[in-house]
Amino acid sequence: MTTGGGDGHVELAEATGGTFKPILQTGLSIWSGTLDEEYLTVLKPLTTAIKVFKEMADDAVIGAMLESIKTPLLSTPFEVNAAGASDEDKKAAEFLETCLFEMPEMSWREHVEESLDFLDFGFAISEKVL
Repeated sequence: MTTGGGDGHVELAEATGGTFKPILQTGLSIWSGTLDEEYLTVLKPLTTAIKVFKEMADDAVIGAMLESIKTPLLSTPFEVNAAGASDEDKKAAEFLETCLFEMPEMSWREHVEESLDFLDFGFAISEKVL
């Protein structure tokens, strides 16, 4: 059974004589359902962390390293190949190609470029629109 300890840690407990005895603790601090672990306390508020990450990306060495990772990924041609020779596979490939390369709001390359923000910030926020 999983219980929430008073200190914000998640524990695995087993029943022993009507009470639960902790047998394992994750070591992760969870408060109000939010994982709250950061080794560097200077990065605790997200707004501060984003500012620090932007400053790091502006550094010549770190910026060059990020570009050396992103540039080959962005310059690679994207294509969709059918999984087989059947008409169904060809229709599925054509549908996927239409979905990827004919997006009304942004191109596939722009989407990939935005997704690569995870390299700068450790995460990338994307929007799912139906």
